[in-house]
Amino acid sequence: MRQVLGWFGADRAMFGSDWPVCLVAAPYGRVLEALRPALAGLSDADQEAVLGGSAVRLYRLGLED
Repeated sequence: MRQVLGWFGADRAMFGSDWPVCLVAAPYGRVLEALRPALAGLSDADQEAVLGGSAVRLYRLGLED
């Protein structure tokens, strides 16, 4: 995860972008909890980006134009 964030930045990384393949390893909650330590050193803004903000921005989710 650290390498991915270093290469691409938090604004281009998305938790769950491998859905539903990640379910082969563990249920959603366990996958999320496995990610949390990797995000611990990031700013609140970077954590928010990885956990949903990047997806909202890139896929224009919830935007009314």
